[in-house]
Amino acid sequence: MLAAYWGRSRSRSRRRAGSKVWSCAHVPFKGTSETIGALLGGHVATVADATGWVSQVNAGLLVLWTATRSKNRPDAPTLRETGIDMVLNSPFGIAGPKGMDPAVVKIVQHAFTKGAEDSTYLEATTKLDHESAYMHSHDCRRYGQFVEKKADRGSRPQAGVGR
Repeated sequence: MLAAYWGRSRSRSRRRAGSKVWSCAHVPFKGTSETIGALLGGHVATVADATGWVSQVNAGLLVLWTATRSKNRPDAPTLRETGIDMVLNSPFGIAGPKGMDPAVVKIVQHAFTKGAEDSTYLEATTKLDHESAYMHSHDCRRYGQFVEKKADRGSRPQAGVGR
């Protein structure tokens, strides 16, 4: 069984795998702590999740869902390298209320740009195998519109965003 909170991504990766499709059942969990417990307890065989915890438990890394290999785990291939043309990062961000004063947006954006370039932040994201995907507010707005369009059509943009 496959434990993941990225259930739609799992479905998409199965479709993209074509003849390489594996048999699995999606098991929804509230988050990583429940997922890891299920893996270590033998209740699930594989997990689709962030990789930051892998070195802390007796688990191997089968594949990365990122565009490039991890500096921390160079032997783990990406989905693309295994023949599945899909990339899925873990985006996170900050948003303000609609109609926010552009001067305030500029101040907040400047602070977050500085933070995204800070060596401590970059070290932490590297340690957690997160690829940098910083976006300025106009790029973020475009991404939000893209996601909204996909949601209106009944799909989610797990792969190929921005390609």
